[in-house]
Amino acid sequence: MPSVRTILGSAGLGSPALVALATLALAPVGCGAPAVPRPTLVTHQVTDLVPITTPPPPAKTELIPTRPRVEGVVWLDGEWTFQGKRARWRRGRWVVPPRGARYAPWTEVRGADAQLYFAPGKWLDASGGELPEPPPIATAPASRTTVFNDVGEEEDVGRDLREGDLPRDGGAR
Repeated sequence: MPSVRTILGSAGLGSPALVALATLALAPVGCGAPAVPRPTLVTHQVTDLVPITTPPPPAKTELIPTRPRVEGVVWLDGEWTFQGKRARWRRGRWVVPPRGARYAPWTEVRGADAQLYFAPGKWLDASGGELPEPPPIATAPASRTTVFNDVGEEEDVGRDLREGDLPRDGGAR
């Protein structure tokens, strides 16, 4: 791909000032966007894992809503959880974590025996004790995208979970 200098130079517009101006005009708009604040992450303990028979579908694409003007707010990506054997999408959300809390995001792993295991996301204190989920301050809008399984077939995942729908065990089955 030719450089900006080459293109402008071939058009007789190769002055350094014009090259600099064109470079700025063609720079991507998203450069320098502030990072999305995330919680301190930790891994799950083996005891958090529960066996599942079917992996959750690929993650849904979400638009992160504008960051609330609240001190200490962090973004949690959306995640799959289970209601019985059915995977349900829990939307991403802005929350204020409890002081000193760390977050173990949902995970799916396959054991040496090929058994599939799942652990839902959860908040932990400094000693590894589970904490209650902080209430969402803002939630990603509902995603109407079609979800496909690992062989390309449409996956029926129903509607997104609402916060009141979340099982008490966080979605482990």
